[in-house]
Amino acid sequence: MKKSHFLFVLLVVVLLVWAGFPQVVEVKAEPRTLVVPDDFSTIQEAVDAASEGDTVFVKSGTYTESVCIDQTLSLVGEDPATTKIVGEYQLNGTVVLIRHNNVSVTGFTVQPSAYSFSRKGVHLLHVSHCSVVGNVILDNGVGVWLYGSSENNITGNTINGPVERSYGIWADKSPSNWILDNIVTNNYYGISINSDGNTVCGNTVVSNSRKGVTIRSNNNIVSGNVVTNQESGIVLAGSNNVLRDNKVSESELSFDLAWGLQWSVSDFVNDVDSSNTFDGKTVVYWVNEHNNKVPEDVQTVVLVNCTNITVENLVLSNSREGIMLVGTTKSTVRNNSVQSMDDAILLFLSSNNTITDNTVHDSSDGVLLCSSFQNTITGNSIADGNTGIKLDTSDENILSGNVISDGNRGGISLEGSNNNKIFGNTVSDCTRRAVWLWNHASQNLFYLNNFVNNTVNVEKYIADIIDCTFPPNVWDNGTLGNYWNDYNGTDTNSNGIGDTPYIIEENNQDNYPLMEQVDISTIPEFPSLILLVSGLFVVGVLSIICRRAFKSVEMKKQKVSSAFR
Repeated sequence: MKKSHFLFVLLVVVLLVWAGFPQVVEVKAEPRTLVVPDDFSTIQEAVDAASEGDTVFVKSGTYTESVCIDQTLSLVGEDPATTKIVGEYQLNGTVVLIRHNNVSVTGFTVQPSAYSFSRKGVHLLHVSHCSVVGNVILDNGVGVWLYGSSENNITGNTINGPVERSYGIWADKSPSNWILDNIVTNNYYGISINSDGNTVCGNTVVSNSRKGVTIRSNNNIVSGNVVTNQESGIVLAGSNNVLRDNKVSESELSFDLAWGLQWSVSDFVNDVDSSNTFDGKTVVYWVNEHNNKVPEDVQTVVLVNCTNITVENLVLSNSREGIMLVGTTKSTVRNNSVQSMDDAILLFLSSNNTITDNTVHDSSDGVLLCSSFQNTITGNSIADGNTGIKLDTSDENILSGNVISDGNRGGISLEGSNNNKIFGNTVSDCTRRAVWLWNHASQNLFYLNNFVNNTVNVEKYIADIIDCTFPPNVWDNGTLGNYWNDYNGTDTNSNGIGDTPYIIEENNQDNYPLMEQVDISTIPEFPSLILLVSGLFVVGVLSIICRRAFKSVEMKKQKVSSAFR
């Protein structure tokens, strides 16, 4: 009992001693409002004097300074039309630098004292949960720059640039931000998103000289934007992006699908539906579609991982790609008119398709195949472009019955492409070359083609000429070659085939050059009908021999008749 009594007394003593010490109670200060210029002559002085959660209120006036915010606060201007921050070249050219989370900047005109590309209006650097709302941002190299920043809100700002080398809004390494209801004008690039998971909605993007809205990343939402009068309206280069209700007009390339040769089919998977309009037309962007026909009156066609699709009777212009097949098979592109494109008809990682009877005008590449195999390109008319038909790392395709003429720089280009059959085509009036071979393009078969009035008929890349270790191309099928308008040989037996080969270069020659142009309309589409080709050609040759024999007999008759007069 004594021990228990002692412990009880000891506990009471300890409690009395503890109660005698003064208790420290944390009292949180109420947020203050610091007023410039009433309380502080400069904005930076007020920001430095502020505590977490304070508001710095700036009355109308022009404040020539740069401002760095490195704690949580709200910076509020009285009126964006009359409250101006004019940044001198401090903070590496930034007018307002945000370096802390949960900062709000609203109600200012933000501009540099003089333009240079390095000047930034508002720079969010490695921060989150900040707001830049309702400001006028003028004449910066970058109006709003997010770098390493996420979950920020850029809303309701008017951003006007100096056009040359400027960005309106640039999200770089900055995921999951909201860019909403801004007006972005007269920059080089309007809104540029190089990071994943951003939301770009309700913005008006007008008269930015190069690009309107650029998405070079994945999993973004681009919705309800109005994009007008840019070189490229919306640029899409990424996957799993969602485009809805965007209106693009008066742009040289209204829809610009930017992509790379290193991409896979999955990199092209995006959700672009018919609610988007480009110069009043929709874009057909189908993924995993099968056994269908593309509707008419569309702006651009992109088919990703599709089979048995028909694309016909379309009139397309003013996009980077007119008709693009990616990972698509057993589809037909027929009787379309495509003009003013970078790539009028493009096949990437696609096989067993037919491209036929299309008309292409004024496009960089008329038909372009990249890593695509066993396709048939036939009966197309291609004029006034850079290259008529280009094969890049594409094997075992058939090119037949195409007419490439009237001002193309190049006719047929084969880059690293092998075992293709090129027959029955007419390539004429190319200002650079009819056929361009490079990157070890080999074992391609050319026959029954017409090469007429080209500056150069065949040109090989110089490294390919020096390196002769790979197999050559073949310029006849063993009995029939091609027609070359600069062939100077003779035909002593009048069989329609030159007596001597047409020399292209040391390891390439046409052993059976034709003396007259081939009527390509009589040439069949598929090489399984080669015997018919040969038969038709023999008929043609026989007709030439008969005509010449008939002329000879007539001349002899005239001589005999003259002798008896």
